[in-house]
Amino acid sequence: MKKSSKFVSLVLAVLMAASCFTGFTIFSASAADTDTNVYFELPTLEEWGTARAVYCHIYNVYGGSPLTVTSWQTKSELCKQDAETGLYYFDTSKLGTIEEGADYALLFSTLDTDGIAHQTSNITFGKDCLGDTVYVTGDMVENTEDSTKLDFEGAWRNNSDKYGAKAAITSTGKIVGKYFPVYQPREQIVSQFLCSWAVTNATLITPEVVADVCAQLGVNPADVFVQYATDYAEQLADPEANPTVASLETIATLLGVEPTIPETTEPTTEPTEPTTEPTEPTTEPTEPTTEPTEPTTVPEPKYFFGDVNGDGVINITDATTVQKIALTYADTTSSMTNYLADVNGDGRISIVDVTYIQKYIVGGYTNTANVGVEYVAGAM
Repeated sequence: MKKSSKFVSLVLAVLMAASCFTGFTIFSASAADTDTNVYFELPTLEEWGTARAVYCHIYNVYGGSPLTVTSWQTKSELCKQDAETGLYYFDTSKLGTIEEGADYALLFSTLDTDGIAHQTSNITFGKDCLGDTVYVTGDMVENTEDSTKLDFEGAWRNNSDKYGAKAAITSTGKIVGKYFPVYQPREQIVSQFLCSWAVTNATLITPEVVADVCAQLGVNPADVFVQYATDYAEQLADPEANPTVASLETIATLLGVEPTIPETTEPTTEPTEPTTEPTEPTTEPTEPTTEPTEPTTVPEPKYFFGDVNGDGVINITDATTVQKIALTYADTTSSMTNYLADVNGDGRISIVDVTYIQKYIVGGYTNTANVGVEYVAGAM
């Protein structure tokens, strides 16, 4: 027994020494690597009173798998309190998975002993923020839905370089907040603003206001128009059922662009084919006997990434189809359609693929993944 004890002690000593010099560890992953909680430091401001309950409301902003939708200040949003730190926390895994490369937002709220509710501003966050703490700065920011109301600004303790009080365009066209979503295209932010207020607040949303918004966000009005046409294709197709969604003509007027989707950029990738084709007729006009053999190979269809409906043109119809697949609003039994929709080749169909297709349609972008590239079996 004594020899066995000495042997065990020797093994442990060797393992400890190895961990010092090689970085080997026999311990489990740290809490920071596995923590799915977000924390809240309850403010001591007099205006917040004495909290009776603390809640956390989380929602998707851009990308990622849909999280479970919860109702405001219900049991599903209730936070627990850490006995050691006094911080309140909410486990995001109850709603789904916070994914890398996706944008989310949250806000903490309380119900005090007098039954009065208090809340932070909307706060952007991503996977990097898991395990981090939100605190109230003491500053006030304009409520994005109601410009007559003010919210308490919330901020992250350790991720304030990228995340914080969510920037948004208010119902009057004013930009409030400090942090726009990290991954969501700015064009889509303007598109959402126009969908929300172009009709319902038409007297205030003028071409001048929209031009100022585009300038502040650094977006091209023509790109915004394409984004709008793509994002709200379904609603635009049924204006009677969606009276608050502005028509493309209205949006074009507000943006100062032509009410048409620019498709002139598509031929720019296809002229390369005609340039090689003309050389064939010049060498084969005297050999008509070889022409008939060509049709035997023509029936083989050509597939191009992004052209999911196979009509030979990559346009808004394709972008809308891919968006529906990505959001699970529509599905397809065609494996080829799914393959052509995954334009960046990451093995999944997401809003990222939609964005690449939109950029291709607009033109002028250098990075459009594999959009427009011919699919060759076994080549990718």
